Amino acid sequence: ELEWDPTEFITKEVFQCYLHSDTNDAFEPTSTISGRNDMSRPLSHYWINSSHDTYFMDQNKSKSSVSMYLKALNYGVRCIEVDVWDGGVFYSNEPVVCTSEEAQQKILFHEIIKGIKSFLTDNPKSYPIILFIENHCTPPYHFKMTKYMKGILGGSLHVPRAVDGPLPSPEKLIGKVVIKGKRPVELREGATILNDDYDMDIAAEKNIIEETDEIPGLDTVESFVSETQHDPNLSLTPSELQEFAEQEAQRAISEAKDAEDEAFHLQVKANQAEEHASKLLAVSGMSLEEIGKQAHDFMSGKKGHMPFGALSNSVRGSAKNGYNPIREREASPKTQNPNGSFNFASSTLSSHSEHSDNDDDNVKPITSYEHAVQERCVDELEISFIKSSDDDDKLGYDIEIDTVGSSFDDDGDDIEKMLPGVVVNAKKKNTAAQEEADKAIQEAANAMANFQQVAAKFSTLEEEVERSLNNERNAVDVADDAEEGVERCRESLQETERRVIDLRKQLEINRRNLSTAEGAATTALTEAEISNQRACEAEKRASKAKATSDVDRNRAEAETSKETKAERDAVNMQRACGEAAKALKVSRQKREQAAANVERDVSVVKSLEESPEGQLELSGHADRKDPQVKKFASKYKNKLDAHRHSKMKLQESEELCRMYEMECKKSQHAFDATADKTTEQCEVAKASREQADQSSYIAEQLEELATEERDAADLRQVASEKADRTVKRCLDEGKATALKISSEEKAHEDYVRKLSEYKDEAERLAEEVVFTNIKRQEACAKLDDMRKDLDAAKAANAKAQQAKNKLTGKAKELQKVAASAMEVFNRAVIEKVETERKKKELGQAQKNALAAHEHATKIRSQATQAKLMASVAVNRAAEKVAASRHAKVYREKKAKVRPIDASYARLVLLSSSKFKDFKISENNSKHNMHSICESQVGKLLRRDKDNFRNWVKYNKSHLTRVFPSVSRTDSSNFNPVLCWATGSQIVSMNSQTNDSSLRLNYGRFRENGSSGYVLKPDRLLKGIRSELQPEYGRKLKIRVVSGSRLPIKSTRGWTVVDPYVEVVVYDGPPGDSSKRHKTKPAQSNGLNPVWNENVAS
Repeated sequence: ELEWDPTEFITKEVFQCYLHSDTNDAFEPTSTISGRNDMSRPLSHYWINSSHDTYFMDQNKSKSSVSMYLKALNYGVRCIEVDVWDGGVFYSNEPVVCTSEEAQQKILFHEIIKGIKSFLTDNPKSYPIILFIENHCTPPYHFKMTKYMKGILGGSLHVPRAVDGPLPSPEKLIGKVVIKGKRPVELREGATILNDDYDMDIAAEKNIIEETDEIPGLDTVESFVSETQHDPNLSLTPSELQEFAEQEAQRAISEAKDAEDEAFHLQVKANQAEEHASKLLAVSGMSLEEIGKQAHDFMSGKKGHMPFGALSNSVRGSAKNGYNPIREREASPKTQNPNGSFNFASSTLSSHSEHSDNDDDNVKPITSYEHAVQERCVDELEISFIKSSDDDDKLGYDIEIDTVGSSFDDDGDDIEKMLPGVVVNAKKKNTAAQEEADKAIQEAANAMANFQQVAAKFSTLEEEVERSLNNERNAVDVADDAEEGVERCRESLQETERRVIDLRKQLEINRRNLSTAEGAATTALTEAEISNQRACEAEKRASKAKATSDVDRNRAEAETSKETKAERDAVNMQRACGEAAKALKVSRQKREQAAANVERDVSVVKSLEESPEGQLELSGHADRKDPQVKKFASKYKNKLDAHRHSKMKLQESEELCRMYEMECKKSQHAFDATADKTTEQCEVAKASREQADQSSYIAEQLEELATEERDAADLRQVASEKADRTVKRCLDEGKATALKISSEEKAHEDYVRKLSEYKDEAERLAEEVVFTNIKRQEACAKLDDMRKDLDAAKAANAKAQQAKNKLTGKAKELQKVAASAMEVFNRAVIEKVETERKKKELGQAQKNALAAHEHATKIRSQATQAKLMASVAVNRAAEKVAASRHAKVYREKKAKVRPIDASYARLVLLSSSKFKDFKISENNSKHNMHSICESQVGKLLRRDKDNFRNWVKYNKSHLTRVFPSVSRTDSSNFNPVLCWATGSQIVSMNSQTNDSSLRLNYGRFRENGSSGYVLKPDRLLKGIRSELQPEYGRKLKIRVVSGSRLPIKSTRGWTVVDPYVEVVVYDGPPGDSSKRHKTKPAQSNGLNPVWNENVAS
């Protein structure tokens, strides 16, 4: 059976490194060759591998390190991000790299520069590294940054001579570091820049302001965005300007609100007036032109009044069409009578005009009314509207009819003569029928009461029978339970007797076990004492041997130390001999050299003496004034002096040689003596060590023997304790068994007593069952008698109810006849009243309708004028609010204007500015670039259909950087394909998060030898079609074969995995979905999975 070692599997980190390595390339081999692309074009023609927040080590952004920059550079990243801040006193006033001033993890700026330099030292042919600096520092720190970059990078730092014209090519910048930062227009001391394009500011930007306004005194490439319209002659600070604009905006908003409120109220009044006029026109039954003509004729005296017939026909026609003249009309403005009612008839045109402008509550719809009618003749009626007190929210009016004293006309006299007699006869018949019905109702009530009384008695008796039946059943159940109890008690008694017999047998067994256990315990205790004594003796012998071994070991260590010292002395003596021999050899060489010099000098002097000049000099006949003689004499003298000096050197060398020879002999004698002593000491030390080893071996053997004896003693002690526990357990079991026997015997006695009691109770309950059966039979007989009485009372009640219903129906029919007669009478009276009222008020209604129309026209005109004024006020307020917003932008932008050190600015090749519009950006310098947040890419492309084409065109000559959104708190990455499709060169990725998007980025830059630069296709460089059309596709065939030793999921031990491979092909125009294929899982096989599948794309 094979056993697999989980440690043979690779880890997840190793697997990721393999995925990113050259071995895992899915490219055609020739496409990964370095220099395959033309690298002589401008930087804007290449996609550049870029990282975001390069210094972070994990997804939580809690740790940072310089090593992350080296890791990114080795992976082919060539644009790295550096966020620089003032370090402060804690960091010795050095510039630091971190996310913010409050960040806990910070890196010194010069450490990162050193890391970049070390990479370039190992990779001198690297294409340029773009150092993307987001500078939050003050000018003193600018100077330190410049110092570090120049001092550490040296010739590797690219210092631009000019920032105009096209961008340089990667080929010209090989081995260089290019700085991206801020660069003022004029490189001078005191220059300022605008820092308005930090990543955090760009990500938080919602709207792109396209209007520009330069800030006075700002000398920068970038224009300052501000829409604030302000007087340049005003000496106001940005904060004061913002406060002034906000006050103006609040004042304009308040005025606009007041104007809108006034316009709204006038509109409401105009609507109410027009509605009121329309209702009055409907009440009058005439159009506005007819009312005007009628009023003109009446005022001119052509007609004294309107014909009554026309009024009556008009009212009747309105009633036929469903119009209720009382409920639907609206009261015109009215005057209040002394009794609290409003007299509608007394209203005039002048009163209406006077109250309608100020009191809207004077015009209320009529929602309900009540009337009173005299049984006899009605002389004259006056209708007045009284405000209802039932519900104030209804704002309605009731109708009150009062008798004044005059009589009806002819129609009223006919009603007075005909209807009263009919009404009186109907009332009399109704009264008699009602009395008979009341009597029948009383008799029916008495019959019902009698029936209910009998029914109650029957129900009580029925309940009593039911209780008797239940009692009998309960008694039978209790008797049965008693019998069952007797049987259970008898069975329990037998069971108790059986348990007592079993327990007595168990007690006898326990006694025998106890005797055996006591004997075994005595034997075990004796053996444990003997074994313990032997163990103590063995431990004493082992301790004595250990002490002897320690003494021998100490003696051996002392002799070994002496041996080591003797060897060291011998080595020193040998070294001294060697040095003396070397010195002797050198002195002999010097003696030989001196002898050679003496011989040479003798030869020279001899040759001089033998020469003609020498003979002449030695004879004393030479002319001392002759220059040649003087020269020869000087030369001869020098040679003689050199000869004497050489002889002195020779003598000194011989003396030195004799001295060194003596020292060599002494050193050799001392070395020989020391060597003999060392040999003797080695023998002594060796014997001591052998004795110590022998003592240690004996001590170890005795110690093992003592350990074995002690283990045996412990085992025998354990056996003794176990035997004691067995004895105790037997005693406890015997006591428990005795207690159980006592308990069972007591229970046996209880069961005998209970059996006698259960038998007595069962006999008593049997007698009670017989008694309850007799009582139930007596109650059933009484129930049969009462059922007969109940049937008789029920029949009498049904007969009385039938008579009551008959008389009650007759009374209701007579009551309907009387009500019909009264209704006819009341309807006739109301018709008469309505006819008189319409006749009197129609003329006034027409005048009120005409006045209401004129009033509505006037209010509508006022409302229209107010609406125009409100619109003007709203426009003015909008302008003030916009000015306030622009003032705030101006203040914020002004606060971002910072000075910059000129020496630092001279190093900047690539500058940046805030994006406004591609058409504006095309006119910027080629060295000026934009940074755009990934969340704004989609919005930018959707906002204008031409933005895609304009963006591609812009990226032909300029650089664009796209960075992850700040909402990606987990450092995840976005899909870079859309950004690459726009031609954006620098798409920054979070290299600390290894997700599918990062792997896609690695795949893109595996081209061109992982150099970090990949030439964009021609369609992004030469031109772009009006509509983005897919190019002719290319079919790929990928075969997924097998794997080996894939990483397991769990780190706590062996885990079975079902691995599969997912192939994703990213290609095509923006918006197309990626091609994906997932293989079938290799079931329970992470060691050597085999898929052998083909993927077509």
